[in-house]
Amino acid sequence: MKVKILFVLVIASITMYGQSDFTGKWKLNTHKSEFNDTPGAPAAGSLIVDQKPGTISFQRDERRRESFKIDSSAFVDIEEGDHTTRVSMKLSDDKKGLVETRVYTYPEGQQGIVAAKKIRTWTLSSDKKVLTITDQIEASNGDNYLMVLVYEKL
Repeated sequence: MKVKILFVLVIASITMYGQSDFTGKWKLNTHKSEFNDTPGAPAAGSLIVDQKPGTISFQRDERRRESFKIDSSAFVDIEEGDHTTRVSMKLSDDKKGLVETRVYTYPEGQQGIVAAKKIRTWTLSSDKKVLTITDQIEASNGDNYLMVLVYEKL
C-alpha cells in the first residue's frame, strides 16, 4: 500500500512540475517575431500571464483578461462585438507547452478577410525568459497564415 501511494505521488509530481509555467509579464520583440503579412489586428505588444495548476489567465495589452481551464474538453464562448469566439486551452503533446484554439463565428454576410480559426502553440525557452507563440491561422477566404510571436520576460 505504501509503495502505491509513493508511486502516485511521484507520478503527480512529475506531471505537475514537468509542465511549463508561463506566469509573468512579457513584452513582444518585434525584431525576432515573424508576422509574414498576416492580415488583421497587430499582435499584442504586452502579455501578462498568471498560471495555476489546471488554469491559466492572461491579458493582452489593454484588452479584457481571459481565463481558461487547461483541459482539452473545456471550451469557453466569448462574445466580442460582431462575432463569437470559442476558445480552448490544453497541454501540448509533450506536456511542456500549451495549445490554444480559437474558432471565430461571424454574422452571415460579413465582408473581408477574417480569421476563421487560430491554433496558437505556446512554448517556453529552457531558461524561461522567452515565450514563443506560433499562430497557425485559417482565414475565412481559405488562405492560411503562419505568425511567430517572440515575447521576452520583463
